[in-house]
Amino acid sequence: MKHAGRDTMSPWARGASIAVLLLAWAVRVYRLDTQPVWLDEAFSVWMASHPLPDIVSWVRALDQHPPGYYLLLHGWMRVFGESPWAIRSLSLWGGMLAVALGMAVARRVAGTRLMLLSGVVLAFSPFGVRYAQEARMYAWVLAAVGLSLWGAIRMWQRPGDFQGVLAFALGAAWAAWFHNVALLYPAAVFPILWWAGPRTHRRTVLWAGGFFLLLWGPWLPSLVVQAQGVAQRFWVPPLSPRSVAAAMVAFCCPFFPGPELAGVFALAWGGAIAWGGWAAMRRARTRARGAGLLVAVVVLPPTVVLLVSLVRPILVPRVLIWVLLPAWVLFAYGMLHIPTRFRWALLGGLLLVDLLSLQGYFFRYQKEAWDQVAAYVANHARPQDLILFEAGWVQLPFDYYFRTFHVPLEEHGLPVDPFVTRELEPPMRVEDLPRLYTLLAGRDRVWVVLSHVPFTDPQGLVEAAVRSRFQCREHRFVGVRLLECRSPPERCRAFGADEFSEMNSAVGMGGRTPHAKGCSW
Repeated sequence: MKHAGRDTMSPWARGASIAVLLLAWAVRVYRLDTQPVWLDEAFSVWMASHPLPDIVSWVRALDQHPPGYYLLLHGWMRVFGESPWAIRSLSLWGGMLAVALGMAVARRVAGTRLMLLSGVVLAFSPFGVRYAQEARMYAWVLAAVGLSLWGAIRMWQRPGDFQGVLAFALGAAWAAWFHNVALLYPAAVFPILWWAGPRTHRRTVLWAGGFFLLLWGPWLPSLVVQAQGVAQRFWVPPLSPRSVAAAMVAFCCPFFPGPELAGVFALAWGGAIAWGGWAAMRRARTRARGAGLLVAVVVLPPTVVLLVSLVRPILVPRVLIWVLLPAWVLFAYGMLHIPTRFRWALLGGLLLVDLLSLQGYFFRYQKEAWDQVAAYVANHARPQDLILFEAGWVQLPFDYYFRTFHVPLEEHGLPVDPFVTRELEPPMRVEDLPRLYTLLAGRDRVWVVLSHVPFTDPQGLVEAAVRSRFQCREHRFVGVRLLECRSPPERCRAFGADEFSEMNSAVGMGGRTPHAKGCSW
């Protein structure tokens, strides 16, 4: 086999690679705008709708991500608008670029066969498909790491090569400007390039590192501020064997029907990647061509995230989505080093699992139904009604759809209106109840939208307070509860006039408030 940096693709291989990319595009564009825009996507739209300087200011104050994606989405929305199709199509092209760059990385490692096989497994990856259909930064982080890995392997193969230096530094900085956890990528690759690569190119590695720091360094002070916020309070639950297993399933076969089988497939997937890494590392010729970089990216960043999560939980599968690219390339490399008859059986089994998982994603998985919630309120509300939101920032996805109905209603978030305090998820406290009672005073009808409540109002203060003053009918939607409340007759009051003692009593009852007989909705 010729050196990966000098071999040329045959017309057949070129046509096959185009076919793989077309398959990847077809899977990612299918039902792109079918699901409603959910909370995180609406937050992306809200953030990107600000002027560019304000985006940076808001991100630094209340988000845990860098501003890169929001700046890119800002320009994209100015051209294509804010429809679900428009905002998600940006991630679609990020996902497509990730597949193409994954194929380029695989070709540099071991030639055309690995390129095509890696392209197939990347094209049908359910995890990759999902985030290529979501208006968030993850597909673009995956693409950025693909570009940087291509450059790193080129640096490894061609000491002093300027294109490799440029691609490595640009891709690593791009990934770090899109997600803070992506900093673990250069942290894993730099030591390998320095110590395990040819000694003749250490000056090149220094140039690449300096270029990366020049591009990313301005964000470092803001990263420190964001890290302090995460250290104080973050929504991710404590690390457990179940959360680790769920993370493995998310990478391998999310949405697969049957969690037990999905767990078995995840273990088999991990074993196949380990075999691919071992096969790559024990072949001296392959090791000289940079496969060790893929192993480092697959092993080191997840290990760091697990260790950090022992102190401050941060393990969310999507923040490590960029590990998917080298993982699938190593999986494909392992397939090339087993007997042919087993290889095709393994590939067929993998594609069957992927297709079943994709079927679950396309037809069973449901995002938060904010379109239905907004439509229900718009069709049943009266001009003087009040809408309250707990948590406050769920007003963003509600308004994304509600504004299209042009129904002028008063809206307020709890404990404060969204982002007045420049805090992303302020918790509801007893001290916030006076404002709530002021908002409820004199109202005949109130709507309460409840979503993501366990993190911001675990005591149920808002619901208990509203139910102590109103008769409420509950409507359930996917990911959202809607209380339709109206003021009851005087005889139906649950408590006396002292509203604060009312609240204390209600909370003491676990949020369950008694109602007089015959006073139901």
